[in-house]
Amino acid sequence: MRTLKIVVVSKCLPYLAGPAVFAFEEAKALAQMGHDVHFVTYKSYPHGTTIPDLDPAVLRNSGIMFHLVQEPISNKVIGSQIAIAMLSEVLNIAWSSSQKPDFLRAHYAMPHGLIAVTAGKLLGIPSVVSLQGSDVATLAKMDGFREASIAVFQHADLLTPVAQVLYEQVDELTQGRHSNMLVMPSPVDTERFHPEASLSIPNGVRIIYTGRLHDIKAIDVLICGFGIAQRRVNNLPMSLTVAGVGPELPNLKQLAKKLGLEGSIMFVEGIYAGLPELYRNHNVFATASQSTEEGMPFSVVEALASGLAVVATPVGDIPKHLKQWENCLYAKLKDPDSLAKAFVTLAEKPDLMAKIGTRNRTLAEQKFSMKEHCERLIRLIIAPYVSSY
Repeated sequence: MRTLKIVVVSKCLPYLAGPAVFAFEEAKALAQMGHDVHFVTYKSYPHGTTIPDLDPAVLRNSGIMFHLVQEPISNKVIGSQIAIAMLSEVLNIAWSSSQKPDFLRAHYAMPHGLIAVTAGKLLGIPSVVSLQGSDVATLAKMDGFREASIAVFQHADLLTPVAQVLYEQVDELTQGRHSNMLVMPSPVDTERFHPEASLSIPNGVRIIYTGRLHDIKAIDVLICGFGIAQRRVNNLPMSLTVAGVGPELPNLKQLAKKLGLEGSIMFVEGIYAGLPELYRNHNVFATASQSTEEGMPFSVVEALASGLAVVATPVGDIPKHLKQWENCLYAKLKDPDSLAKAFVTLAEKPDLMAKIGTRNRTLAEQKFSMKEHCERLIRLIIAPYVSSY
């Protein structure tokens, strides 16, 4: 297998979840396979968080060549100019070297997929776009984004939605006139995320949620359900960790205080490097998401690989992969009491919790391995488009 030159266009760290982490982890795995990976991303984000704020060692040790793009300021161009600057950087990578990129990999249709498709047509190389959720379920249906999104769906050389529901929505939006498309669920580095056999977890239930702190994730419902469960099992310790960033953080902290749960709930922000250890210090992952845009969330897959039992609402592709009582206890949407019942069940049946965690680790190794995902990406998707491979 020869070394491929790959250009990735995406958001990146320090986001804790979603397409940004998927993009980084996949690029890192491709680099570890020996490929030449260039990552075009933002130098700074609208909220002011910058890539250099992350531990530089995380980026430096990834084996990826980063191209941090700053939005140019010109009164000759009206509106946001960052997408133009990212396209320019992709072209610069191609034109400044004797080796043209073998393919472009974008995560999220707007604007990264559009950048990759445009550059791919200009350079005569394939573009492969990962579809993550709201880029299909929301943006592709909005005025101002609809036609551009459909252009990506029709002109990318290959689309890799992370969930079957996204495949079906693209099929409907384009009336079947879309590019080659193959569902590829969010993968996880099973060497980085793993159970720690020597770690002694105290009796009781230590619950964790990781991801965006957005109202669609219904973390307020999760907190209320946790509070109910804690009152029902007052003879066993029970705690909740909420890890992530987002607009709901102040409201969630206020809710925890209102319910008298400040001593039982810990809020953690920006902990990418320490995330595997954080999972290993818990035994249950919980999500109360109401989002119809969910695929198989990246955070759920990380929890599986870490050997955690899962409590979840049956949204997106989660029910396609996780079976009731075998991998997960399901709770009803917008129902704190239903969540509480699941938490109490696990607290009262620690053997069940442990067995679910063990099965989930096996499931992650069999179905969600990042290494196998990248090998499949190269073998089944990229190879047909790359000459002399």
